Amino acid sequence: MAVRILRRRRKLKFTTEKNLKAKRVKAFVISFVCFVLLFGSVSFLMLLHSLDYDLSNLVGGGDITNTTEEQEETTSITDALHGTKTFFVSCTGTSGEITFAAFIKADFENRKITVTALDPASAADANGFEGKLTEHYQRAGIRQLTLAAESITGFKADRYISFTEANFKRILRAIGDITVNVHRDIYLSGSDVILELKAGEQKLSPDTLLKYIKYGEKGNALIPLQEKVISYIVKSLLTPQSAAKIDRIFSDTINLVETNISVMDFNENKPVFELFSRESVQYANLSS
Repeated sequence: MAVRILRRRRKLKFTTEKNLKAKRVKAFVISFVCFVLLFGSVSFLMLLHSLDYDLSNLVGGGDITNTTEEQEETTSITDALHGTKTFFVSCTGTSGEITFAAFIKADFENRKITVTALDPASAADANGFEGKLTEHYQRAGIRQLTLAAESITGFKADRYISFTEANFKRILRAIGDITVNVHRDIYLSGSDVILELKAGEQKLSPDTLLKYIKYGEKGNALIPLQEKVISYIVKSLLTPQSAAKIDRIFSDTINLVETNISVMDFNENKPVFELFSRESVQYANLSS
């Protein structure tokens, strides 16, 4: 019996030379692209390695490393806060009279701010001239006034800042309303000033705060009041909210003052300021 073996006939494929050429070109392009991608990836990784880049960041774990580095950096800056920094601040009226003048001393190690206000009528001998503080300012400006104030107190100002009453109000607007604990009920009504305040903690507008720091008390009682108001202003600056907008505050106010604080000073000390604003700070007034 004959066994008949059936074999499947292979299907014949008819391919033109043009199609074969297109396939070869397609295969070459795919191979070339894969080679370029592979070569580029290896080259990029080698470049990162040469720059000491942590390759583990590409495969996770980077957040933990960054967080640790940020914590170490924050700690080191905080630990580096030492010594003191003293600023002399003055505000003047339209005729060159001194509205207030004070030393602000920042003790970094003890996290303490001390404000020492001066009586404009105090006599001082500085730079070959003897007279009241107001006369020193009218004679030669903020530099002469700073020398006179230093001669009275024995303090040494690292930096000075001076501004007019009008610019003082502009500076306060840039900072925002200042929260003040008004020490007593005040009612003043006259041709020069109208001021009505209730005792207690409240936010004062720039106009009202200027009146309060000028007329809130009379005689010797005015100096302790000015120290407290200046402390309230510093408190408003040393907050996380103010630190977040400190660049804008600086740019909005630097042209409103006469100072020897440079842009370089500001940029170098900005991280320290931001950290100091998040710490618990003790405030003291010399005259209190």
